[in-house]
Amino acid sequence: MGSASDSFWKHARSAYRRLEKWILPRCEDVVVFSGQGADRLKATLPTAPVRFSPTWFESERFRPRSDPKPGADLLWLGRVESQKAPLQIVEFLRCAPTSTVRVIGDGTLRSQLQIAALSAGVQDRLTLMGYQPQSVVADVLQEASCLLMTSEYEGFSRAVVEALASGVPVLTTPGGDPNRLIENGINGWRTFSNDPNELAMRLAAAERCLPPDCRASVERLAAATVVADVLRLP
Repeated sequence: MGSASDSFWKHARSAYRRLEKWILPRCEDVVVFSGQGADRLKATLPTAPVRFSPTWFESERFRPRSDPKPGADLLWLGRVESQKAPLQIVEFLRCAPTSTVRVIGDGTLRSQLQIAALSAGVQDRLTLMGYQPQSVVADVLQEASCLLMTSEYEGFSRAVVEALASGVPVLTTPGGDPNRLIENGINGWRTFSNDPNELAMRLAAAERCLPPDCRASVERLAAATVVADVLRLP
């Protein structure tokens, strides 16, 4: 419901709150994929059966690699919409003149992203791959130096979990990792602001993170463990 949201509910906040108050206490179980969101609902609707869950990765698809790949393409993964702040990719490339970024995903801001890249003169370092199946995402992650997250806000990002499970460090804004999975210098770097220059400055440190450390940070989030708990009724 924030200003950066691409949901129509940001224009009807009071109606959304009334729906929450009417529906959630009548549910048998409410699973929220956002720690902050679950805390808010528990505080405002104490009779609702709200619980938090992280998201997960599929172990058979997202396999850890053995070596870091500094200097390779970065991967940006997600809907090309305002929540994800895709235009920040262009600003990042201006601040990191030797970097290249692949974008997997599509959305209403795709044409704006192309125009901005052309205007900034970075179009040769930006590859828009459009929507791709999970099998392609897994393959591209194997060759990426980092996952780049520019988001204004997230829940519990599957993209972050799947990248780390693949041994790929994550370079992220604060809103891209609200659950603080990223430990600076261990499995990537989480900046203090959305400033693209700060992201560029931290890229080298993120790329040095070792694949086994990235994988270890999300080992507990394998689908076999997490999904079973999500589907468990109280």
